[in-house]
Amino acid sequence: MLTPLLVAVLLFVVLAGRVSGADLEVRTVAADAARAGSRARTPDAAVAVAGRTAARQLTGAGPQCRTWSVRTDVTRFGPGGRVRVTVSCTISLADLSGLRLPGSKTVTAAALSPVDRYRATR
Repeated sequence: MLTPLLVAVLLFVVLAGRVSGADLEVRTVAADAARAGSRARTPDAAVAVAGRTAARQLTGAGPQCRTWSVRTDVTRFGPGGRVRVTVSCTISLADLSGLRLPGSKTVTAAALSPVDRYRATR
């Protein structure tokens, strides 16, 4: 009687750790990508650099994303403006079937980084 309850508690702890770990990693990836994009010289370069930065981290030692996406907003790009990056990562929960959860969870985070007011964009 006690064993199924302990197994359920253990699975819940694993679930909480996986989701919170992925959330932390996705926030870090978004911040790093936004900062990299804000250092670029043009809006197109900002989108490319932010995407490469996020991809490198998400495919490296970061969270185990089944799928992921990166959206970079450069509508306010320019001296004194900002770059906003939104990262979404879908993590698998299929191996935690004892909790009767959906097979995956999408974790999303956004970060802003200012573009230096006193630097040239050309």
